[in-house]
Amino acid sequence: MINYIQGNLFTSNAKVLVNTVNTVGVMGKGIAADFKKIYPKMFDEYKKLCDDNSFDIGDLYLYKTSNKWILNFPTKKHWKNPSTVEYIEKGLKRLLEESAKLQITDIAMPKLGCGNGGLDWETEVKPVVEKYLKKAPINVSIYDFDKDIIPEHLKQKDIEEWLKSDADNLTFSIFFEDLKEFYAGSLLPKSVLLNGINYEVVYDIENEAFYMYNKSIKRVISKEDLKTLFYVLKTTGKLCKENLYSESQEYSNEILDFISHLSYIVKNDNKIVLNYTKQLINAEVFDFE
Repeated sequence: MINYIQGNLFTSNAKVLVNTVNTVGVMGKGIAADFKKIYPKMFDEYKKLCDDNSFDIGDLYLYKTSNKWILNFPTKKHWKNPSTVEYIEKGLKRLLEESAKLQITDIAMPKLGCGNGGLDWETEVKPVVEKYLKKAPINVSIYDFDKDIIPEHLKQKDIEEWLKSDADNLTFSIFFEDLKEFYAGSLLPKSVLLNGINYEVVYDIENEAFYMYNKSIKRVISKEDLKTLFYVLKTTGKLCKENLYSESQEYSNEILDFISHLSYIVKNDNKIVLNYTKQLINAEVFDFE
């Protein structure tokens, strides 16, 4: 499965992050330079492999930390040269062959070979990526980095803290209490825009359920419903329309919008994929309103 997300790769909840590199031991520009700053030991090991001529096109170098794993994926020989589709295809084939051995089930990557690599995503790279990964037994998130939607207050140190943090800190209790605080923090119903429609939201303490209503529509989402959705969100880092129970498909966009009002929930433009950044709770990562 492939999800396309506009945002910052470093805030992905995927276990494995892909770093696109060359084979001469240089991480001077683009996303590789960011990886070098955040993981200096990883860079040192990568450079040694390159200096020893032990890292070539088609090779994958997996660097593990207690939270994130970094998969160094060569898309070019020398940093001066452009990336090539052939090189990317070799790496994807190797990833597919070794994903089970490397225990890679959830991975986030940039648009391979694009940007500084010089390749065109739609016509050159995307067809090859989808050929190898669309039906692969790996949950793949492909990030289209856009500086315009990354606020200035999301600093390098915030990203580093998130990447090095414990991935299990967010519990359902915290999640549910945060929803209650946002929607039921006052005596009056909360007025919100869900799927472009104005709703009043109230919390029923006795039935442990949220009611979303206006003059013509009434929706209900219970604590048990939210617990099921949270389990998907917590284990995969994403919540898609297809993950919602069948009875709620007709108002799935309202449910996704309902959850995305929490400051640590990131909603993609297409209103289908959610990606949350647990440790960046104090930073309003993206504001789509």
